[in-house]
Amino acid sequence: MKSLSFNTILFTGLIFSAFTSQAFEISQHQEQDYLKSGGSPKALKHLKCFMSQFHKETYTLKSSSIAYRCNNLEENREIAIENRDYVVLVDYSQQSKSRRFFVFDLKNPIASLKRYFVSHGRFGNTSHRNTQLAPNRNSILDVEYYSNVLGSNASSEGFYITGHVYQGRWTGPRGDKKSLVLHGISRNKNDNACERLVVVHGNSHIRESGSAEGVRSMSSGCFMLDYDHVNEVVDLIRGGGGAFYPGEAWVGGSLFYAFGGSEENLADDYYCENQSSSSLRLNYSMQ
Repeated sequence: MKSLSFNTILFTGLIFSAFTSQAFEISQHQEQDYLKSGGSPKALKHLKCFMSQFHKETYTLKSSSIAYRCNNLEENREIAIENRDYVVLVDYSQQSKSRRFFVFDLKNPIASLKRYFVSHGRFGNTSHRNTQLAPNRNSILDVEYYSNVLGSNASSEGFYITGHVYQGRWTGPRGDKKSLVLHGISRNKNDNACERLVVVHGNSHIRESGSAEGVRSMSSGCFMLDYDHVNEVVDLIRGGGGAFYPGEAWVGGSLFYAFGGSEENLADDYYCENQSSSSLRLNYSMQ
């Protein structure tokens, strides 16, 4: 058998090391992919700072009138990042005509960055049936207004941890499409997300290809993806349990960051500084 050279062994060792590394960080390769695709450098810095500072922390979920859903397990109001293979960054500083839903593969640093079209919330009322809501304030291209208020129909910015998978209202043409619970952990920015039913789900007006490619509808705050791709995304970033995976005891899933609004006004290193902890639902900050 032909012997391997030192360089071959070294290269093989580096590749093996890259694939088996447990470091919770984004590879330079995928960083470059993100920036080349028009992603915000500030959003990336926020995400990297959070990952370095807060990824081992546990968070307290806000009380909810639908505790059976928002707490995953009825008596569990604490959540942590338990799925460390993937991280999501939704860059709402980009228009909806761009694939602005990014999935970073942390277990495979040389993998290509996954990108998808995604909707944003309309913030307001398009049907005018609810007289308490102003007419829609966002456009199909741009999200300018954000809210954490129930009934606002708006997108919420900030950090989330994904939760369980369930069969929701938006089931797709074959009734087999998954929806994913999101737990907001940014205080007063998105910590009402679960009670607002802000989730990841599919929609026929979001298309990755074909004559209708792109985003042709706004949401009520949800992150809507192409029906033909929503299952593959949800399976990568999900937490435990739910209708599709009954019996799983683990709760918290992947880190999920929606960048836009007031997040854009924060200093580049905001989440690298200790004072940023007050803006998160950290357990020790609640005591």
